[in-house]
Amino acid sequence: MTDEIKYSKIKHFIKAMNGYIKKIARSLGIEENVSSYSARHSWATISRNSGASTEFIKEALGHSSVSVTERYLKQFEKETRMEHAEKMERAVFGQDAF
Repeated sequence: MTDEIKYSKIKHFIKAMNGYIKKIARSLGIEENVSSYSARHSWATISRNSGASTEFIKEALGHSSVSVTERYLKQFEKETRMEHAEKMERAVFGQDAF
């Protein structure tokens, strides 16, 4: 198989898997947009918060280096801070303020 065919097959598989994940989420009453990326993010975050080493997370995610994994995890820290800030604003100013 050529690299292009492999890439195409992987992309098609991920798209199909994301469709199934969304169906499962809807059947469970989950309204948020979920995907394989959400699962990967959740696993990495839970692993980090449970004390897993960055090296272990790097290996599990298939990253090329620890620095890639550190940037990946840092991105989620920023997202989490933003989510918390938005929740605080809604709590202080009310749901309709934004």
